Amino acid sequence: MSTTFKVNALGPLALFQASKHLLEASSHPRWVSVSSAAGSIGAMEAFGAHIAPAYCVSKAALNWITLSAHCGNKWLTAFAVNPGLVATDMGNKTAKFLGLEKAPYTQEFCAEHIINLIEKASRESTSGKFIDAIKGEEVPW
Repeated sequence: MSTTFKVNALGPLALFQASKHLLEASSHPRWVSVSSAAGSIGAMEAFGAHIAPAYCVSKAALNWITLSAHCGNKWLTAFAVNPGLVATDMGNKTAKFLGLEKAPYTQEFCAEHIINLIEKASRESTSGKFIDAIKGEEVPW
């Protein structure tokens, strides 16, 4: 669990802290966390957090870090994205667990959607939210 937490929560926190001065110097500062619906406490019952508790907890912590960045930095656009069920080793294993042959989305497809969200993001419309990159809808924190 500690390795998963370090990668998914502490790593992004350290990166945010180390790059904050660069974000402050930007004319359009954006902080985007690649999270997962698995980290949604609001959707825990529907998602089934029992599947991978260490992963789920680490992504919930990342969500908290992201919302904290939004609340504590009024000059910053900070939000989290759920990329969807991506065709990676982990995504395909999860898809099989869920009864699918494989994960439905390619990495390129998801990256395209995430980039589109980032390009359109603003403090007023996007910041402080957890967004499904494919559907464009808010995910419960």
